[in-house]
Amino acid sequence: MIALWMAYATVITLILSIAAALLDRAAAATIRQRRWVWAGALLLSVAIPAWTTIASRLRIGLEPRSVQQPPVNRAVAVARSVPTSESLLASLLARAE
Repeated sequence: MIALWMAYATVITLILSIAAALLDRAAAATIRQRRWVWAGALLLSVAIPAWTTIASRLRIGLEPRSVQQPPVNRAVAVARSVPTSESLLASLLARAE
C-alpha cells in the first residue's frame, strides 16, 4: 500500500514539475520573480497526495454500517469492471515483487 502511494505521489510531482517548467519558460519574458511558479509546484506536490490520503481515510469513517446494494443497471456494471489506473499500477507493483 505504501509503495502504491509513493508511486502516486511521484507521478503527481512529475506532472507538476513538467507544468512548472513549461510555465517558467513561457513566463520568462513577463514575470521577474518566477520562483513563485516553482514554490506553487512544490506546495501542490505535497498537498495533493496528502489531501487524497486524508480524504480517503475520512470517507472510510463516514460509510454507514449496514448498506443495502441498490439494483445495478448493465452500464454501471460494465463501467465498474473496467480497470482503473490505480488497479493497473497495483498489479504492476505486485508483479515486480
